[in-house]
Amino acid sequence: PVIDAPPPEMQLEGFRDPCVWQEAGGEWSMVLGTGVTGVGGAVLLYRSKDLIDWQYMGILFLGNIHPHEGLSTGTMWECPSFFPLGDKWILIISVCAAQGPSYTIYYTGQYVIDRFVPDGPPRLLDSGEGGCLYAPQTFVDRKGRRVLIGWLREARSVADQVNAGWSGVMSLPRLLFLSNNGELCSTPMIETQSLRDQHEMLSKPNQLSDVVRGASMEISIRIPPDTEKWSGVHLALSGGQDEAEGFLIGYDCINSAVVVDCRLAGGLISAMPIKISGFQDQLLHVFVDGSVIEVFVEDQLPISARFYVSKPQAMRVRLVGDASVELWKLKL
Repeated sequence: PVIDAPPPEMQLEGFRDPCVWQEAGGEWSMVLGTGVTGVGGAVLLYRSKDLIDWQYMGILFLGNIHPHEGLSTGTMWECPSFFPLGDKWILIISVCAAQGPSYTIYYTGQYVIDRFVPDGPPRLLDSGEGGCLYAPQTFVDRKGRRVLIGWLREARSVADQVNAGWSGVMSLPRLLFLSNNGELCSTPMIETQSLRDQHEMLSKPNQLSDVVRGASMEISIRIPPDTEKWSGVHLALSGGQDEAEGFLIGYDCINSAVVVDCRLAGGLISAMPIKISGFQDQLLHVFVDGSVIEVFVEDQLPISARFYVSKPQAMRVRLVGDASVELWKLKL
């Protein structure tokens, strides 16, 4: 092994998930996920000139198992991703603990003399309930863009996963960027437009899609700023009692939140509070594929979710409230 053991003087909860990059001077740096027993999650820093002989440089950043407020950062950090973006350095980590939920968080800050100095508290990377997006990885593509792909975990029971014969899928590639207020946001890669096939517009309340139907589609939902109704879309199996087997995506004006409700499709409900403009439509950019939902909201966190219907190839889109919708069937 290149590194056969963790630093001997430390009592750690784990030691895995390397993230490697090349510094401007040609040396290689690497961070590893771990946790310091009784203290909290941690990221260790190593450096090498040849990718074979590695020198331990210390703890890049150390968490706190007992936060005074805000998000819990657990006892062990998995799959760290550390990279520059704009004028900041970003540290993405997946929080793991023997008890409590697992989810992915990030910090923004500066990288100073082998240490990461955050400029604020940890924040969620995705608003999907149950930590749907977990253990993401990032890379720089040939156009110099920072791209993220993550694991979308199951919302169904272990027994249902075993019966299905498979478990887990990957997200769409997401383009990362910093918003004007310094939050880490993501948007679908523009290349996803090459997947568009049949097209349809919905503008009348309760209108049902006819041309675009099935398991894979792209949906652009527009919510007017003065709406006083729950507005969005209902995806369900067409006809008969099957219409009760589906999910809702839209804007809850009473609670000022984007909602993805998969409870009638074997999943969870996710709600993300947002500030909607008083003058412009709110756009929800949605991708549905098989059992996956990914919702992108302008300059906000995305929402990742899972659903399970008996006949996804029979799904149709119904307009709800004051929303208007543009649909594409996807070529997959």
